[in-house]
Parts: sequence; structure tokens; C-alpha cells
Amino acid sequence: MNVQANDVKVKGVKALSDAIDSDGVCIVSSRGKPILAAIDIEQYQKFREWELSQALAECETDIAAGDYKVIDDVDAHVAELLSENESRE
Repeated sequence: MNVQANDVKVKGVKALSDAIDSDGVCIVSSRGKPILAAIDIEQYQKFREWELSQALAECETDIAAGDYKVIDDVDAHVAELLSENESRE
């Protein structure tokens, strides 16, 4: 279900909880455009579990393919990451 941002401003959490539909989702709109999605805590917990499962599967795939490196010197690794980040900016 949709709710207007102004309703959230005026009514607060009650506007969101009233608007969350049977799927546990509420879309907040401003000026006719969706700007936020609110989900109930059960949906959020399911999403986090799925997200963590995906991250674990990605790691397991990388390890199985040998696509990783062992870090012996943490300080050197941090310096390498910072250098990579600076070169992207």
C-alpha cells in the first residue's frame, strides 16, 4: 500500500504501520513519486537472512574457484585498499 510522505510526517509510525499491506510492505511517496519502502520486521529479517546467504554463497564460490588471496600483513593490505580507493576518485 502507498502512503504520502506528509502523512508520515503528521502521523509518524502509525501511518506506516496502518499502510503496511499483507505482504508487509509500504511505499512512501512524495509528489506522486515513490521515495521509500517500509517493511515490517519479519520481512526485514527474511531479507537480511537472504542477503547474508547470498554473501556466503559468493564467498564459497570464490574460495572454490581459488579467487582469493591470503593477507599476511594487515597494514600493507589497508594501504593497498586506500591506494585503490584514491585512484578511483
